[in-house]
Amino acid sequence: MKTFDIINELDIVQHLVVLFQNIVFIFLDFL
Repeated sequence: MKTFDIINELDIVQHLVVLFQNIVFIFLDFL
C-alpha cells in the first residue's frame, strides 16, 4: 500500500509538471 502511495504521488507531480509546461508555452505564445 505504501509503494502504491509513492507511485501515485509521483504520477500527480508528473501531471503538474506537464500542466505547468503547457501554461508556460501558452504564455510564451502570447508574448
